[in-house]
This record gives sequence, structure tokens and C-alpha cells, in this order.
Amino acid sequence: QELVIQVPLESQVLLGMTPELAEITVNNNSQRIKYLALERGLLPPISLKYEDLSQFDEEIRPVLGAFFNEELIVKWSCGANRLSGLVNGSITLSIEGYIPNDPIPIRSIIFFEQTAHNTANRGMMMSVRGENHKIERVLSRDYGGSIEAVMLLRFFREVGAIVADLLTQDYFINVANVVARRLQQLKLYKDSLDLWLTCSDICLGKEHQHPDKFILKVADELQANKRYEDGANL
Repeated sequence: QELVIQVPLESQVLLGMTPELAEITVNNNSQRIKYLALERGLLPPISLKYEDLSQFDEEIRPVLGAFFNEELIVKWSCGANRLSGLVNGSITLSIEGYIPNDPIPIRSIIFFEQTAHNTANRGMMMSVRGENHKIERVLSRDYGGSIEAVMLLRFFREVGAIVADLLTQDYFINVANVVARRLQQLKLYKDSLDLWLTCSDICLGKEHQHPDKFILKVADELQANKRYEDGANL
């Protein structure tokens, strides 16, 4: 599917779902007052770092603008596809990020489950590729990591509930854990909180088992971000 991710005009009540599902979810969880009161920004926290693009080279500005603060085009699929022959793995989720009017993806990210018994790296894995060689020449390693992070965060904020419907609950959790580890590696701690808040919203909306585990994860992330009172309230 092709998805055009716009910047919301107003803050969302809950992340990762339609306004209709968000309203139902809020009504079904009205007792979770402190949780529902947590602020959900228009964009992931990392986007604030790239609001002013004047300091960047002209060649890279359209990329940074699209991924962080403007219209972002994503093509995604779930299940086996043309890449399912990957050694020791099977594709579960593929996400490609584009800028408008450019047919070559800037980033391709594939989540797959390692299943082979002869490898030590069993479990959910994430493969990242830079497809657009023209852009890759001017992207530093820091930019590349930030681009993949914001693409994933905006994607899950937009259609996370749909993705959760297509994956088993365990797969969805495993994908979230892989993304969270990557955010921690990049030292994007506020964005890690944003990820778990999104996933927690989705689990409430889809009525997954044990949603309190996710809410406690949000509480831990709040504490890690020195928001001690908010974390204690949850």
C-alpha cells in the first residue's frame, strides 16, 4: 500500500489509529485519567531538531523536510513478498520512505524473523538499506539514523493499529522492541518514549492482552526522561 503521511493540524487524542477508534478507546478506558492526559505531539520529538533547515546543504533539504516536518510518502507491505527468499528469515513487514516526485526510496526497512536453528541471532531482526545512491552520498551516518527513526515513528503513529491487525500480538511487540533498541542506540530517548506511547495507545485500541504492561513501559520511559511525577502517576 502507498501511504501519504501528513502533519496533523491538531494534537491527536491517541496515536496510531483513526479518530473514530480513538474516541471508542477513550470511552472504554475513561478510568485511565492520568494516562489519557499525557500530551501527544503533532510529530515525533526528533522532528523539532530539523525545523530550521537553513544550516543544511540545499541538496539534502528536501529529504530532511519531507521526513521530519512535511509530507512523507511511504510504501509498505505485510507478509511474504518478493524478498521472502532472504537467508534464514521470512519477511513480516516492509517499509519504504520516499520524498515527493522521486521514485527511488530514501530508506527501505524490513522486519523479519530469524528462524534457522544454526544461527545465534534468532528472533525479530531489522534490515535497513539506503536505496537512493545520489542522496546517500550527502547523508552522514547521523542523518541516516535519524531518517530511519522518524520514518518508523511517523509510520506507526499513522497506521500502527492497521499493522497490529495484520501481525500477531507477539510479532507486533517484537517489532516494537527492535525499534526501541535502535532508538536507544541512537540516543533518541524522547523518541523511545514516543514509540512506547504509540504502541500503548494501539494496544488499548485493539484490546490486546495485558495493556498495563505497555503502560508500565511508558511509565519507565517517563522516569528515564526525568519526568518523575508523570511516571509515578502511571
